[in-house]
Amino acid sequence: MRTLFLPHAEVVQRLDALSLLAPMREGFQAHSAGRTAPGLVRATALPDGGIARVTGVGLLPEVPAYSVSSAAISAEGAEQATLLLHDIGTGKLLACLDAVHLRAVVLALGIAIAADVLARPEAARVAVLGTSDGTLRLLKMLRLVRSLRQIRVLEPRPERAEAVAGRAYRELALPVRVSRDVEDALQDAELVLVTAGAPGVAPLGSVPEGCHVAVVDPALRDAAPAAELLTPALRRQARVVVDDRSIAREAGWMDGEIDAELGEVLSVPPARTQSEITVHATVGLPFQELLAAWQVFESAREEPELPRLELKR
Repeated sequence: MRTLFLPHAEVVQRLDALSLLAPMREGFQAHSAGRTAPGLVRATALPDGGIARVTGVGLLPEVPAYSVSSAAISAEGAEQATLLLHDIGTGKLLACLDAVHLRAVVLALGIAIAADVLARPEAARVAVLGTSDGTLRLLKMLRLVRSLRQIRVLEPRPERAEAVAGRAYRELALPVRVSRDVEDALQDAELVLVTAGAPGVAPLGSVPEGCHVAVVDPALRDAAPAAELLTPALRRQARVVVDDRSIAREAGWMDGEIDAELGEVLSVPPARTQSEITVHATVGLPFQELLAAWQVFESAREEPELPRLELKR
């Protein structure tokens, strides 16, 4: 069998985020039950100031393949990522995918899934504290699980703030406003996105009662550990849910601060009071990339025009 090569445009065209919601929820439950490969994620600083990130083996009982991926972010912020998809029985390389879009979508889907189970059912007003290239994608994934009503953007770089707000207004058709400070952004927020690496918006010390906070870590070299985006007092006050305990520890979360893994709360959704603050700290796990890559591969495997290469000796 020849190896299928799937460039960026093919991955974007064939990846269907909405249809991944249900299998990804089940995948998080399988992960917390120990039925996936360990959630190994390693980042290494590169000599030129960038970062290389290697993800462990993506494995799920119902998928007849496994994945291994790597990514690099240059000092200027440019990202490259590749995912290798192997047959589970023979180890043959089924496909090589450009994984930049794939990784970004599965990370955002994890945030949306957590918001769906942890945020109050009526939560619809969003505060965006700091932006990244994936901010609009995060908002789109959130709208798969919530009927959003308004968005407030706090971004210390004025031109970037206006650009993000403008795109959000045009593409989501929602009221969007650029806020002048944290207090204004959080005034009536019910869902909060806090992004690492944005100056002037962290650490966050308080949020309105009943808020759900998503801690978004874009893995920038000069960004603080994800846990430091919130003050120790807020981390102690909130119910903190992580994708994987061992990886969360490396991101600065203390064992005493972590209440559960996402798979655990998806299996047994917790009782929630109207005033409880919840936090989800995401990293993106290998099984998430596997699910997305398998969906793309299944869509493309019979296409005769796509590039293939024979790697056998």
